[in-house]
Amino acid sequence: SQAHRDAAFTLNFNLTGDFYEKIFPKMYDLSDKTKFPPIFGSNHAGFLAMGPLKEDWTKPCPVEWTFKERGEKCISFQEAIYGTERLARLEAIK
Repeated sequence: SQAHRDAAFTLNFNLTGDFYEKIFPKMYDLSDKTKFPPIFGSNHAGFLAMGPLKEDWTKPCPVEWTFKERGEKCISFQEAIYGTERLARLEAIK
């Protein structure tokens, strides 16, 4: 993913509140709320992987929510892999 190329390496984190609240804001520029950065490697994202809450990127998507609720209120799996800009380019190809 672009995130891995930019970073030059990958790390695996437990995506709890600690990651999104403390580490994520230090790793990425989150000032532009229209451009979510690519954070997951597509080969290593688990089946429950979702980005953080759409309304607050420092809060993880609760796993206890229904799939529908997670889809509505959290950054999508695809957007968390490709980032907002690259996902838009890929969807435009369809």
